[in-house]
Amino acid sequence: INQFDTNVLYSYNAQKINGTVSLTINFNNTIDQVEVDGVSANSRVSGSSATITFNASEASSCTIGVHVNNGSNIDALAVTGYDYSVT
Repeated sequence: INQFDTNVLYSYNAQKINGTVSLTINFNNTIDQVEVDGVSANSRVSGSSATITFNASEASSCTIGVHVNNGSNIDALAVTGYDYSVT
């Protein structure tokens, strides 16, 4: 995961991965919404975590946008960890 532009956009590169990727990104604050560009994906948000599921063969990379509408300072938003699986 590469961090871009004041902690709002993230890029994920899935080169040479085949199958369904389930990527969970953990943040230091509660997030309200996540958007994915560059690949058809399902996403869900739970507190400070976002899980994005997509078929890696559809695209070699995607951009993930995070929305914070709960009064948190977007400039203080940071990724605290991530995990992924491929099935």
